[in-house]
Amino acid sequence: MYTISNCLRNTLFICCVALTMGTNTLSAQQTRFVSGKVVDPYGLPVAGIRVALWSTQDTLVTFTDPDGHYLFEDLARFRDYYLHLSVPNPVPNGLDGRDVLLLTDYLSNRLNWPLSLRFAADLDWTTSVTTFDLFGLINQVFAGLPSSFDDWRFVNLYRQPIPGYHSSDPLLRDSVFPIHRLQHHIENLDFEVIRIGDLDQSADPR
Repeated sequence: MYTISNCLRNTLFICCVALTMGTNTLSAQQTRFVSGKVVDPYGLPVAGIRVALWSTQDTLVTFTDPDGHYLFEDLARFRDYYLHLSVPNPVPNGLDGRDVLLLTDYLSNRLNWPLSLRFAADLDWTTSVTTFDLFGLINQVFAGLPSSFDDWRFVNLYRQPIPGYHSSDPLLRDSVFPIHRLQHHIENLDFEVIRIGDLDQSADPR
């Protein structure tokens, strides 16, 4: 009887462990993760960027590590999420007369600038660079007038399509990236942080 009892207890224990492992495996299969990196215009990692991920059920917040990486795990499948990036405690820097000269040159010659610079030059966020942007930059640099727009923006470097997101518009509007009905793991959701008006790329978000 002692041997049979021990055997039954051992069998029951093994069954419980198997059920628990099966539950954990199933739970892992039902969750997803979102990860990526934030870099500066030179491709160097930026630590300390605040990254928030929220849904109607909860809000998660993390900060990029020394390598610029962030990670959100155990996310529910088929749920809508919104990723928001921001520079905590931003210090105004990087805008000077050189930026004014560069923007003047761009408007005069329509140089073939990279996407991030065109976004940096679009101070009033009209998706085109005009003399109004130049006037706004002059007011900030020489008159010290504050900008009515976000000082920092994030350019999406992600190369794979996500349902509900228009890849033709890689600039995060209000620095919010929508992820509709998360179905698969999302890796390399990378962003470049740029200072608005910083055309010589001298600003530092760190």
